[in-house]
Amino acid sequence: GLRYEEIDTLYVRFGRAPIDQSGDSVTGRIGLVYDFNENTAIYAQYSTGATHPSNSIVTASASNRESDFIKSEQIELGIKQQLLDGRLHWNLALFDIVKNNLIEDDPDSPDPADFTTIPEQTSQGVELGFSFEVNPNIQIYGNASLLNAETDTGDTPNYVPEETGNLGIAWSALSNLQVIADARYVGERFHPSIPIPSYTVVDASARWSISDKLSLPVRADNLFDELYASSPYYSSTWLVGKRRTFGITADYNF
Repeated sequence: GLRYEEIDTLYVRFGRAPIDQSGDSVTGRIGLVYDFNENTAIYAQYSTGATHPSNSIVTASASNRESDFIKSEQIELGIKQQLLDGRLHWNLALFDIVKNNLIEDDPDSPDPADFTTIPEQTSQGVELGFSFEVNPNIQIYGNASLLNAETDTGDTPNYVPEETGNLGIAWSALSNLQVIADARYVGERFHPSIPIPSYTVVDASARWSISDKLSLPVRADNLFDELYASSPYYSSTWLVGKRRTFGITADYNF
C-alpha cells in the first residue's frame, strides 16, 4: 500500500516571529507471506516511513524549521510458528532500518533548543517473541531485541538502547478477575561521557468485571518505585521516569 501526507505547520509564538513549516511525503509497504503448513509461516517485508522533524505536527522549533522530513526504510525477514496444539506461539525477526535526516540535541550547545542533523543512521538487529498458555488460566509472554546502531560516519549514536526486553504473566484468577504483571528492561544507552544506565521496571494491573457492562481496572506503574532515566533532555541531563503510581478507573459499556 501507499500513503501520501502533506503537512503545513504554522506555529505562532507571542512576541516572536511565527514559524511556518511545511512538507510532504509518500510512504509505502509491501510484503510476502509463505505458509509452510498450518503452523509455520515465513514472511518478508519492505516499508518506508516519514516523520515530521519536530516529531509532532502541532509544534515546531526555530532550530529545525528548515529540516526535511525524517525518512526511513526497513527490511524485515521473519518466521512465525505455533506448537503444542496452539498453546505456544513464537516469532523471530531480522531487521535492517535506515533513517535519514535525524534531529537530535546538539551536544556542543547548552541551549535545549539547539539541534544537529544526522544525515544517516542504520540499525540491524534481531527480535524474538513468544506467548505460552501454561493452562487455560495462566499465560506467559515476552520478547527481546538486540540491535547494532551506527551513523554514516561509523559512530555509535547517542542514547539508543541496543538491548530491550519484557516478560509478563497474565492470570485469570476468577472468571471475572484477571491479574497481569509485566517487567520491562532497557539496556544502557550510549553516550561518550555520561551513558544512561540500564533499568528494569515492573508494572501490575488487575481488572474486575462486575457485570457485562461494568468493570474496574486497577493499575500500579513502577510497582517497586525504581529510580531511572526515561530519556535524555539536553547537555548530559536526563528526564526521570515515572515514579510508583497507582490508578483506578471504571469502564462502562453502553
